[in-house]
Amino acid sequence: MPLYDFECTACGKEVEIFCCINDLEQRKMDTRCPSCQCTVKQVIKAVRPGDWFREHVNYDFDGTPIQVTSKRHYRELCRKFNVQARALM
Repeated sequence: MPLYDFECTACGKEVEIFCCINDLEQRKMDTRCPSCQCTVKQVIKAVRPGDWFREHVNYDFDGTPIQVTSKRHYRELCRKFNVQARALM
């Protein structure tokens, strides 16, 4: 699942959402800025080749939030929960 970048329409704070593409539209409507609770808009950022990984919180491994800090940590979590990530193939 990819990370999606959003920006607050009022204060400009950036928010990242980690979700599958099927849930994206609902998450867009439900997400509010953590600082001022205003609406957010999706932004597209350029990513350099080989720089696809960013630190994020993953809710899908066991239902509780896990802070994923690196590609190596992500690989370890995939092994621990017996899942395969296409991004690591």
